[in-house]
Amino acid sequence: MHANSDTLTDGMIRPEHTQLNGVPVLKSILVTGGAGFIGGWFVRHLLQNYGHRYAVICFDNFDYCASENNFKSVAQFSNLHFIKGDVCAPKDVENALRNYHIASIVHFAARSHVDTSLNDPLSFAQTNIIGTQVLLEVA
Repeated sequence: MHANSDTLTDGMIRPEHTQLNGVPVLKSILVTGGAGFIGGWFVRHLLQNYGHRYAVICFDNFDYCASENNFKSVAQFSNLHFIKGDVCAPKDVENALRNYHIASIVHFAARSHVDTSLNDPLSFAQTNIIGTQVLLEVA
């Protein structure tokens, strides 16, 4: 391949480009916990800095930590999609990966309120440990 070239030495177009017109293929990024505090910042960062380069799929259960206010500044992006799902449910994760042809996963889904964890430690362990395991197994 030549330096700074989109074409391989045999004349074929690089795999990350379509063979029809050389336009980069849109990659899909699944952001678990994307409606939470940290995930929301990451989603906004992706869209504000990379625009339409990626399809950003916000996968969240939209519980008490989620906020629609996180997305007001990026609501105009047509490449932002929302999926209500549970990282502990393999079918939810499988459907998201299949339906959006996910190329990358960024995992922020977690329960983090310490005071709440003292009253319900099992649900925190379920989400934070089993949810991560489900993502690793399904991906």
